Amino acid sequence: MFCTKCGAQMADDARFCPSCGTPVGGGNPAMAVDGGKGYLKIYRMGNPMGIALDMGIYLNGEPAGNVANKKTVTLAVNPGTYKIHMVLGMNRKCNDPVVTVAAGQTLCFKVHMRMGMIQNTMVLEQCTEADMPE
Repeated sequence: MFCTKCGAQMADDARFCPSCGTPVGGGNPAMAVDGGKGYLKIYRMGNPMGIALDMGIYLNGEPAGNVANKKTVTLAVNPGTYKIHMVLGMNRKCNDPVVTVAAGQTLCFKVHMRMGMIQNTMVLEQCTEADMPE
């Protein structure tokens, strides 16, 4: 099997590409495996705090991948409703937006970390594709 994003070869039962980390849909039932896909595009805004760590992405409580600092990840999902949760290291607080994705639809989000007194919070803000960096 080959990664659809970078073309790297991977095992048939792989959940993520070993080269770029793109989810391939093996472990999370939300991840699409057929032609009727919707897409969640998430851009992690640059921040020197936590720069060495990837933010974990969870859809309905299941791991769906990760995104590095100042990078964009696109997740192919089956049509449906999803609660998006992001984590970074020990920081588990997030505003957890709930979205409904239709086949052929792309929903875009920017995520950043809001600094807190005791714990930081991941904040996802929905935006348009025009607001997403290349």
